[in-house]
Amino acid sequence: MFTKILYINLDRRPERDDHINNQLKKINWKGPIERISAVDGKYLNLESVRHLIGPNALKEALDTTPKEFAPGSYMTRGAIGCALSHRDAYINILKDDHDKVLILEDDVVLDDNFNEKIAEYMNNIPDYDILYLGYHESKSPVPINYAVAKPNGVVFGTYGMVIDKKAVPTLLKLFPIQGQIDSQLSYLYSSLDVYHLNNVIVHGEHSFVSNLGSDVQVIEGFNSICGKSNNNYFIIIFLLFLVLGYYYLNKNVSKESLP
Repeated sequence: MFTKILYINLDRRPERDDHINNQLKKINWKGPIERISAVDGKYLNLESVRHLIGPNALKEALDTTPKEFAPGSYMTRGAIGCALSHRDAYINILKDDHDKVLILEDDVVLDDNFNEKIAEYMNNIPDYDILYLGYHESKSPVPINYAVAKPNGVVFGTYGMVIDKKAVPTLLKLFPIQGQIDSQLSYLYSSLDVYHLNNVIVHGEHSFVSNLGSDVQVIEGFNSICGKSNNNYFIIIFLLFLVLGYYYLNKNVSKESLP
């Protein structure tokens, strides 16, 4: 399945370094582990990495207008930090002698039955370039078997992915990056063998007060991991419709009750 684990962690988040190492102890991982020092978008000199960022993405990241969330593929400083951190992980894989490597972000929780499920699924997973062990959402996946499906659209979340070394040259073609890295990866699906588990074994949204996304991916203070915030966006819209519906319903009832 994979023979090495890389995890992405900000230097200013030692508590998450402890957390992810405790998660790896939980699954009794005996193979090599290497920490990738995350690119800190909050303090990143964007001009110094201009060659790795598309012009529109750079313009969005330089926009200082206050925002509550980062919809779609909108680029923030944190989103750029996230993409560049994953790029560093890809380069690490390319230079190393391990063919398949698991990349984790530091706020994940590994399934209590992680090892058992890996063993169960292993013989039912086709040869792959990218295998998602965890994700928030997959758009219209095509079922392959009980273990895996093939994505047919964006897979939201980059916090638990196994990467095959042979895919790295293609992954590096994402740069200069044009949008958030999970949405950009979807443009490569036609040229890579990509699958995801039907039942995730790497879970995002760990209960840090300020998790990986607020530092690495999205706007500082917005509670989302290194991935899309679309789910939160739709929840907000849904709640807004509920409130408006309740208001208009009460308004009409009040009118009908008048003499």
